[in-house]
Amino acid sequence: MSTNIETSTMPSYDVALMGSCGIDNIWRSPLKQACADRSLTYFDPYSENGWSLASVSHEVHAVHNSKVVFVGVNAKTDGYGSLCEIGWSAASAVLDDRQLHFLIERPPLGTKPNDTFLRTRKLAIDLMEMFHVYDPELFTISHNYNEFIERGIGVIGSLKRANRSINRASSKVGEKVQLEWIPEIAVFGVVKASNNFSGELSTNVVARQLADRNLPVYQPPTKNWSEETHHSQEMPHKLRAKVLVQTIDSTSPSFGSLVETGIFAATALSFSRPFGVLIKDYYDPDLGSVDIDAYPNRVRQLTRGHLKVIAAKSNGLIFVASNEKELAEFAVRQYGSS
Repeated sequence: MSTNIETSTMPSYDVALMGSCGIDNIWRSPLKQACADRSLTYFDPYSENGWSLASVSHEVHAVHNSKVVFVGVNAKTDGYGSLCEIGWSAASAVLDDRQLHFLIERPPLGTKPNDTFLRTRKLAIDLMEMFHVYDPELFTISHNYNEFIERGIGVIGSLKRANRSINRASSKVGEKVQLEWIPEIAVFGVVKASNNFSGELSTNVVARQLADRNLPVYQPPTKNWSEETHHSQEMPHKLRAKVLVQTIDSTSPSFGSLVETGIFAATALSFSRPFGVLIKDYYDPDLGSVDIDAYPNRVRQLTRGHLKVIAAKSNGLIFVASNEKELAEFAVRQYGSS
């Protein structure tokens, strides 16, 4: 399913206040007041009607058409959509030299390491810390609300209402980093299907098609996720594989993979590393059908919206496939030419 984003009538903003909505969002009020004090425009995604598909196009537009982006993710909601936005905000920051300031609140004590709630936060924090190390001025990390608010007020206080290009290609991160590529195609995505799935996972289909051409393929271990396997086994391939492709299958909500999609796009832009992705709608086994308005599909639509914007500016570096064969063919072309 494609995302139709009509942006011609949408305004640009000085500040985008993205992230969790509805519960414990104390950080937005002082930042909105700081904007008002300086006659700066801001985008606040909060709606009393909740998050819906109708919100997606406005949020995508705001992220890519604001001078500064703040993303605050609290620990009182799952925040999967907000965690996805951090990656896409990073990709936009790399493209347009836009500041990104973010806070990911730590999960409550007692959360099990393999819980999706904890895993998605760890994935986002680990990868975004890398960007912060390489460019601490463009990417800042706050560790609590007080720090986030204080930084935000300072940043907003230094902003000026001035027109500036939002299409200027700039990659400070890439300029500072020289990576030694692993000669392989890394294939990430769902590695374990739900119990009632009888087909072949898209990740395995793509990996098999590449292996049939005698190309070096890496797939992550199929064991339960852990911090140890993520850091020691997966991270080197996520960062240094010569070509990276990802599949978002229909068999599970795939929140962890969706969080990674935007960050993979940001690393592709930063390091000039080809990245291709296939996103399928989530099939709800309880309904026996695809519910487009279900939360997993709303997050997919948000991801597709950002992909459309970023891929259009990537000069072919980022590719959105419609099936496994297209994704495999992209990987073959890029591996042979990069």
